[in-house]
Amino acid sequence: MGSALLTLTDVGRDFEAGGARGRALSDVNLEVAEGEMVALLGPSGSGKTALLNILGALDAPTRGAYRFRGADVAAMSAAEQAELRNRRIGQVFDVPHLAEHLTAQRNVETPLEYGGGKRYKVRARDRLAYAGLAGREAARPPQLTPGERQRVAIARAAVMNPYLVLADEPTGSLDAHAALQTLALLQRLHADGLAVVVATAQPPVAAYCARVVRLSDGRVVVEEPVRERRSAALELHRAEWEAAG
Repeated sequence: MGSALLTLTDVGRDFEAGGARGRALSDVNLEVAEGEMVALLGPSGSGKTALLNILGALDAPTRGAYRFRGADVAAMSAAEQAELRNRRIGQVFDVPHLAEHLTAQRNVETPLEYGGGKRYKVRARDRLAYAGLAGREAARPPQLTPGERQRVAIARAAVMNPYLVLADEPTGSLDAHAALQTLALLQRLHADGLAVVVATAQPPVAAYCARVVRLSDGRVVVEEPVRERRSAALELHRAEWEAAG
């Protein structure tokens, strides 16, 4: 495991709803190493999404400090935080946020258009092929299966070669086969050196990661390594072999 990619120190996040004040996160201390794959595991309301929003620099903690590669995110300018979100951190959500009128190729190209260099079309096409979508570049989201749409979203999140990919319930709306394809892609990104953080309410999904951070009521309650880690690629191969008879 490499050096620390990100560090949270005594992080809290408060919110207001209907005139009442609540607390989404309390005293969270967390470190994710370069190239590590971590699951944030907990039920709905445990603080997973609030934590991902802070890690993705989409939201700021009410208390505590967030450092990314040693830099204090709160001390960054708005332009520096935008650069962090665009180039250093990729985001994947439970429902892919793809532009319906654009092709898969154009959806993946979007983050590259303002800094991807002259070969940005080749980079986008290569990421789609990496995601198992060669030949689907011209398809628009309505022409893609739910699993293909999710893999387009992952290709887009990874096209800038970020340090970190954040995935919020990436298999929540997929069938079993598409979920395995999605998890195999995230595991492949991790094997190639990216840090990956997956938020999930499902312990079986967390078993594809290397470490599990359990959340309850906005607090980290347990951190533990995954002792019998599952391989999505191996399970896909086995399922395809069995289906072939």
